[in-house]
Amino acid sequence: MFIGCPVFAGGFPLVFAAPSRRAPYPFPDVPGCAGPSHPFTDVPDPLTRSRPSVRDEFDRENGAAVMWDEKFENTLRESLPFLAPDEELREDMSLMGAGLDSMGIVQLLSRLEDAYDVRFRDEALTLETFETPGTLWKVLTGLR
Repeated sequence: MFIGCPVFAGGFPLVFAAPSRRAPYPFPDVPGCAGPSHPFTDVPDPLTRSRPSVRDEFDRENGAAVMWDEKFENTLRESLPFLAPDEELREDMSLMGAGLDSMGIVQLLSRLEDAYDVRFRDEALTLETFETPGTLWKVLTGLR
């Protein structure tokens, strides 16, 4: 039995945990392990995708991966109230977690249509489209 934990129906302990962007997980020292012992590693947030991001385009000048243009990033940032100005806009981050709500989706949709001179088709107007910056950019580039 867990001491100090409230008990849920059926005798199971009730444990509360809030996911963080990167939860440190301490690896124990394992005798006979060939590799070096690492004190912490990043464990992906269970509410976001765990697979590494795949970028489509590359910046030829410095060889860095580029996902979208500056106009897209600036337009998207205007609709994300919980995203700090100095925080990186990652392609796999949750837009809802960054503050995009239903009214924000409508405003963002209108801004993107005006900025890129496109019209989103009805089948593209799903929550999956507005799940991450990467999915939104993929749909947007498919319209151009």
